[in-house]
Amino acid sequence: MEANSLLTAEPVEKVRFKRGCRAVYDADGKLLCGIHKKAIYDLNGNKIADYDRTETREEVRKGETVQYEILHYAGENTAFRAENGYLHRGEERLGRIAPKDKRMAILAAALAFACIIFAVSITFTALMGYAEAPDTYPTLTLSDKDGVWGANAELDIFGEEPIAPGASGEYIFLIENPTNVRLQYTINLAISRKGEPISFPFDYTLKMNNLIVAEGDGRGALAVGDILFEKESNHRFSLAWEWPAEGNDGEDTEIGSAGGEITLTITVTAQIAEESGV
Repeated sequence: MEANSLLTAEPVEKVRFKRGCRAVYDADGKLLCGIHKKAIYDLNGNKIADYDRTETREEVRKGETVQYEILHYAGENTAFRAENGYLHRGEERLGRIAPKDKRMAILAAALAFACIIFAVSITFTALMGYAEAPDTYPTLTLSDKDGVWGANAELDIFGEEPIAPGASGEYIFLIENPTNVRLQYTINLAISRKGEPISFPFDYTLKMNNLIVAEGDGRGALAVGDILFEKESNHRFSLAWEWPAEGNDGEDTEIGSAGGEITLTITVTAQIAEESGV
């Protein structure tokens, strides 16, 4: 989605609307800002005007007298008003305000996320034919800021607040190989509802020691394999995630309508690496 930075002072890398905002588009269909009853925000999510007052007017439409509201906002040396579905600055019409029903669908999606469970499953697999320890299962340790993970742990990946289109963040965790042998890891990420895989308009990037090892979205599982850990070593991983603010209206609406519980599962598999050719 193209953006118009007319009301945004700082450079825009990613559009970040405050929760509950409705999008405002200019005459060319470019994203201009976000509007909430309490404030107007620029494309970086910074407040540019506060709600000031509501004015009620009457006009005759098709022979009937109809009342409608005009919302007034006061910014630094600038006054705005929202009237009949448009945002104005003085006598200048800045852009069209997205209909409420579209934002209600996105709000429903946000409410669905209030009950998300984020799970991690850890699988250990012995490498067949490993001559020195054919029956040995390798061990590994996974941890984050809250401590060491256990199998099927609930992780605080997205924080306590519900998330909605436009939200993004980063989750940091460590994987340690505490053994005296080299291990080979595989990491998989998948999104599901009630145990069934689902398509989700969600983008993420997985980094290992600040280097990208995999990128993908919630429309399919993300997998990265053949990660080698030397004996008694540990590595830092980061999972950067984003729910795009624009471009997925149909999927956002479907998610909100279906509701229910959505699970992001991280599966980490470890096996002893072969010595030859490694």
